[in-house]
Amino acid sequence: MLAVGGGCAGGPAGTASEGSSSGASTSEASGGVTSSGATQGDPTSATATEPATSTTSTSGGTESGGDPSTTAVDPPCAPEIDSIYKTIFLARCGSMECHDSVQPAAGLNLVSPGVADRLVGVAAKGCPGWLLVTPGAPADSLLVDKVAGSPSCGAPMPVGGEPLDDALLACLSGWIDDAVPTCETCGGLACVDLKGDPDHCGECDTVCPPGASCAKGSCACPQGQDLCVDGCADLKADSAHCGGCDIACPKDHVCAAGECALECGDLTPCDGVCVDVEVDPANCGGCGLPCAAGTTCQAGACVCDGDLGTFAAVQPILATNCAMPECHGPPTNEAGLDLSPQGAWASLVGVTSLQCGDQDHVVPGDPAASYLVDKLLGVKLCDGLQMPKQAPPLGDAELAAITGWICAGAPKL
Repeated sequence: MLAVGGGCAGGPAGTASEGSSSGASTSEASGGVTSSGATQGDPTSATATEPATSTTSTSGGTESGGDPSTTAVDPPCAPEIDSIYKTIFLARCGSMECHDSVQPAAGLNLVSPGVADRLVGVAAKGCPGWLLVTPGAPADSLLVDKVAGSPSCGAPMPVGGEPLDDALLACLSGWIDDAVPTCETCGGLACVDLKGDPDHCGECDTVCPPGASCAKGSCACPQGQDLCVDGCADLKADSAHCGGCDIACPKDHVCAAGECALECGDLTPCDGVCVDVEVDPANCGGCGLPCAAGTTCQAGACVCDGDLGTFAAVQPILATNCAMPECHGPPTNEAGLDLSPQGAWASLVGVTSLQCGDQDHVVPGDPAASYLVDKLLGVKLCDGLQMPKQAPPLGDAELAAITGWICAGAPKL
């Protein structure tokens, strides 16, 4: 429903109204006719030969799976999550290839229990600056923006389905008016991940220094750097932290191998810092050429050095961050690249990039030669921008999953 991904329409796959398996239904609207045709209550009120009364849905629901002449009456939507879950999410958004629990579009599962926890105060993936549900503010909630027509980000939802009517929109907005996040918000409206947010690392008031990330609730620096008060520093190359934090070299000196010197010697100056491009993961083989997470710099080249991965771990990352309808998902498939769960492997492995005619998207066993990795890192680009577009770069864990899969030979499973 909200995905920046996949064409989603209809109800959840495999669902049917009660009684559909036997080809008959029980409904108050049909006068209490049972599956055997006998009536409940007054035995003279109806007979088995009388046709069931047809009713019309007023909230955009799906037809009953029993007698094709009978249409189930949708229950009215009440502005509380259990009712919205049944009348909107399950009925309109939870189909396969949309917001189901197996491969949910945009990483949003609308069918499993606890759906409110995945909506209220949660940042929308692929739509920077939006929360899926902003407590007390329906107009500022992507959930409403997507189903009200002409959304500010991505395609309107449900894709290919009938839009929500005014009654359902009012019901949804009524719930949002009173919605309260169950997550930690550190005094704001958005959920905060204390284990991974560098602005709230471990505790709401703990901010990681520049260059540091938050891992498992603690500030951490990239490989080869140490955490100093003013940020991450390479103690072997940083002239402000040469050999140790806060040990500054004299003016016009550089830091070479952890000692102050007049020049870099055998090392390479990169932005005023002496680095060994043979082993420096941030400048591997040359200045400004980083190695992706899951690889290391050896002899000036990024090589596999980590856990091998599977495509099963990579699929959700691509589907959530890249397979939007207006980007690398059907029907657009920008640059000829379909990164939906159904098309990603075939579009990537051994397939030459339309942007870089001499480079494949994925070269099995060689992340450094794979243009997919270059696009995710934003380096050696033949065309376009770093991916994901208009969204934060992938984190180290996500990059490591992708490089690990490539290192394993890019298997299909």
